Amino acid sequence: MRLPASISSRTKIRLAGFLAFVFTGFSCVREVPSIAIPGLPAGWPTFYAVDDNPYSGERAALGKELFFDTRLSAQNNVSCGTCHRPERAWTVNEDLVMGTSGTRFFRHPPSLVNVAFFAEYHWDGGTTSLEKQILAPLENPDEMNIRIDTLIERLQSDSYYNKRFREVFDRAPDMYGLTRALAAYERALVSFNSKWDQVQAGRANWTEIEEEGRELFFSSKLNCSSCHTPPLFTDRDYHNNGLWKWGDFDPGRSRVTLDSADLGKFKTPTLRNIGFTFPYFHDGSVSTLEEVLVHYTRGGNGNQNQDSLVSGFELSQKEKKSLIAFLIALNDSTSITNPEVLP
Repeated sequence: MRLPASISSRTKIRLAGFLAFVFTGFSCVREVPSIAIPGLPAGWPTFYAVDDNPYSGERAALGKELFFDTRLSAQNNVSCGTCHRPERAWTVNEDLVMGTSGTRFFRHPPSLVNVAFFAEYHWDGGTTSLEKQILAPLENPDEMNIRIDTLIERLQSDSYYNKRFREVFDRAPDMYGLTRALAAYERALVSFNSKWDQVQAGRANWTEIEEEGRELFFSSKLNCSSCHTPPLFTDRDYHNNGLWKWGDFDPGRSRVTLDSADLGKFKTPTLRNIGFTFPYFHDGSVSTLEEVLVHYTRGGNGNQNQDSLVSGFELSQKEKKSLIAFLIALNDSTSITNPEVLP
């Protein structure tokens, strides 16, 4: 830029320096990381979110960093991602997982796929927002076993997290920002591009074996869709599916409600990405889909709280293969390979 000759030399030097500072500053502005969520298909439910934490891509990006950081555990050896791995649709292929202190938690980690659409969390529905849910594994002695005040001190003593929290929340690291960033990231873990979705949108067709399985799934003979309702493939309710037995130390939903009628009831898991999320059920006690079908065909273990829908049925080998083919068509590999949500 050429400055007018009428301006003094000293003023020219000062003005040139100021302009250089301004333009250099603009060229070095760093974009705050963000995670975008593509538009949902028609007919899908809306996100559940607390009033002060509507979805924010910037909060989600900070939450991703926290989610995979082992410093969120007492001994700096496990992270949220230890028990909720992307390649396994945000669960693990172990029945019960080991926490920071080497003890095993008494329930199998549920998949975090599409938790944005849930109003209650954990297998027993013990918390009513993702923001609250996050505190449970952090402070649980069998999981991350860290006091929140200790964790906040760690984050505040870290210059990088101080910068990131100020970018996103305009404040130093605190419990408010921690819980809302992690919740935002978990809401970004959406899945709606399985073959089911592609067929619904007219972009694909069922194979013969998948179509046979689909018909069985929705048939009155099996009633699978009564609890595993599209598009989430869960009714987001609690059922005693006959796995629970008298004497089991995990009371299920009654742990929250204190109602004996809820003994052995657990939240209906989504069937989306079911091919990635083995082992199955709340305790991870069943390793394969074939074993899941054995459980339901025999009518469960039987107890007075068992859901009346779990009454047993017969399937031929061909029908079993068809049903499993349909279930595998609920996998969505794009949801576990999306680079925006991966560490």
